[in-house]
Formats: sequence, C-alpha cells, structure tokens
Amino acid sequence: MEAKKNPIHKDFYEQVKDKFNLPPRISLSCLREASFIARSVINNPENKDGKCVIKSYRVRIDGYSYKLIEDKGYVISIRIYGFGEIEIEGFPREWFVRYLDWYQGEAILKMEENKVVFLMTVKKRVKTPAISEKCIAVDLNFEEIVIGNFERIARIKTPMKKIMHIKKNHIERAQMKYNKQWRFVKGIRKAITRWWKKSTTLMITLQSKHR
Repeated sequence: MEAKKNPIHKDFYEQVKDKFNLPPRISLSCLREASFIARSVINNPENKDGKCVIKSYRVRIDGYSYKLIEDKGYVISIRIYGFGEIEIEGFPREWFVRYLDWYQGEAILKMEENKVVFLMTVKKRVKTPAISEKCIAVDLNFEEIVIGNFERIARIKTPMKKIMHIKKNHIERAQMKYNKQWRFVKGIRKAITRWWKKSTTLMITLQSKHR
C-alpha cells in the first residue's frame, strides 16, 4: 500500500503545484488535506459505497508560509509567500496589536457560505512555574471528587450515579412510555416533578456538606 501511495502523492503534488501555481508549502498542505479525506473515506466501515461528502473546502498554512501585515490605513492583510497578499475584512486591529509579539501558528483558509474565512493560531513561550508544596490537585470524576497534595488525599463521593439512575430509569422512561401524553396527565407530571426535585436535592445536599 505504501509503495503505491508514494507515486500517487508525488503526482498529485506536482499537478496541484503546476495547475494552480501554488508555492511548495501550500501544495504540501493541500496534499495532506486530500490524504486525510481519502483515508477517512477508505477506513470508514459504514461507507460501503465509497462516497466522499466534503462539507467544507479548506487549506492549512504553516506559520512560516504567511505573515500578517498592516498598512497606514489600518487595513490588515495576509501575505502568503509565493502566492500574494489578501486583504482581510473584519479583522480587529486591537487583536492584531495585542498579539503582535506572539509567534504565528498554523492558519486555515476555508470556504463558508461563498466566502473565504481566515483562522489563525498564535503561540507564546512562557516559563513553567516551579512546583510548590502548597499547591492542591483536584480531580473531578463521575463518582467522586479527589483533592490532595503531597501529604494527604481526600475523596468526596458524589451522588451523580444515583441522579443518573433517577433520570434514566424514572424520568426518561416515563416520558418515552407515555410519549407526549405525559404532559396532560396530572399524576405523571407530579411524579416527574417529584423525581426532578429529588435529584436536585441530592446535588444541593452535596454542596452544603462541603462548603
């Protein structure tokens, strides 16, 4: 499979680069995006017919292939090396100034409602803070909350399992059994309200215990 894939990749890369006069990095980005779409179609067991439905067209641009520029009229444009400049509408200048000293990350150009939308990421290197013995770790799980530090650990049981049992086995089952009729039957409405109050009380009790 790999042996067959390499010449296909090379042929696709050359055709895209020559036909659309794209710079090498942009052509490679198109190749990666096409490969990702092809793999998702081939590896999808539910797609027996091999149909490919593309919801949006997009291309990824690495941070070394473009640059944001600003002219004196506060017009923000993106300069893609080897391709040209594209003016960006609706780009807030405050955002541009705020992240001016950050590193440019990967950008995406994609089609949305007959418009080309520009998305970009910014990066900044920060110093990792030193580990302090005074810090506390909190782990939120479905059945318990774990709080601890270097010396001790506390485990707080949550009523989430019981609440989900009430919701699934009482409220949802009643609503599914009687469909839309439960809204008009007083006894069923009262039972559902009672179960909701019970689940809410369980959460309030947990909060009041550990304030």
